[in-house]
Amino acid sequence: MLKRDILTSGINLLYFPGCVSTRALNDYQPTKSFMELLGIHLVEIPEWTCCGALPPLLKDDVIVLLDPVRNLINASRWGNELALSCPFCYNTLKRSNKLVKDDPELGKRLAVYMGERYDGRIEVLHLLEVLRDRIGFEEVEKKIKVSLSGLRVAPFYGCMLLRPHEELMFDDPKTPRTIEDLLTHMKCEPVDFAHRTKCCGSYMIMSTPEVVNERVHSILASALDSGAEAVVTTCALCHFNLDQRQGTVDIPVLYISQLLAIALGAGVETCRFDLHKVDPRPLLKDKGII
Repeated sequence: MLKRDILTSGINLLYFPGCVSTRALNDYQPTKSFMELLGIHLVEIPEWTCCGALPPLLKDDVIVLLDPVRNLINASRWGNELALSCPFCYNTLKRSNKLVKDDPELGKRLAVYMGERYDGRIEVLHLLEVLRDRIGFEEVEKKIKVSLSGLRVAPFYGCMLLRPHEELMFDDPKTPRTIEDLLTHMKCEPVDFAHRTKCCGSYMIMSTPEVVNERVHSILASALDSGAEAVVTTCALCHFNLDQRQGTVDIPVLYISQLLAIALGAGVETCRFDLHKVDPRPLLKDKGII
């Protein structure tokens, strides 16, 4: 378990990288960097596989649970806590973990396929929960080397961090404050906007891109109308949709990991802004941040 003296003692934290580690280097690299600057080494679980990318909607759908439970079993061999940065992985693994923990009979059925019994013994944490509940945003603020003062940022939560609330218990699903509070401690100016907990369209980009285009436009228009200069998210799929499908809106979309990496002194190179459609560097230079 993480302790409050983590920033002075240093610690290894078991980490599930997920497919973001190969598909979204502009999140994966700054995440590793800013955690190292906080004294935390992310140790990736060996032989991880895709989380399944399909949240468990039915408790008796055993096949859907095989991928997440396989990863949870693997992680439980190495520790009692597992941290993630991807909201899709977080949603899938945390909900699967709870299903098995709350239903011993389901665990028995899964053991037939897995060849091993799992009882939900590991705790699944999003990295924002690690920063908020285990380290504390105040402690993160003490480590900041580059001020982000004056940057007006609209936090976009999307779906997977917040819902279903009774299973995830991450934050208030209607009025979340976690990202806003972190941005405030980073000296950013968080901008409240009406669409911050809306769905971006998710995987519908593959089947009905016109629906995603409409949703992205409404989300970004809401952020701009509220005075935001940039949007920040934690989700690779949200980032892809918001950044790549915004048409003529032209507002930078950043990962919270990129802002943390810059603020903690990792340098702009680790952020891989070259992978963005809308380059955030002109805005950050104009603000004197880079």
